[in-house]
Amino acid sequence: MYDGAFDSVHWRIAVFVKRSSAFTASIVVSAFAFEVAFDTVTDRIWDTLNHGRQWKDLKARLEAASDE
Repeated sequence: MYDGAFDSVHWRIAVFVKRSSAFTASIVVSAFAFEVAFDTVTDRIWDTLNHGRQWKDLKARLEAASDE
């Protein structure tokens, strides 16, 4: 009567929603993982679009020019 997909969904619901503490913990962990992934992607996009115009790119060039 039940297939494996239903059992998989039922198991996830039983683990993550049955207790409020587990539900809250799963939300906090998911939000933290999303924040890390989002920050990494947006930083990479920003660095790609602004390559050569940021302090980390200009610092070595300016220090070399001031030494001369």
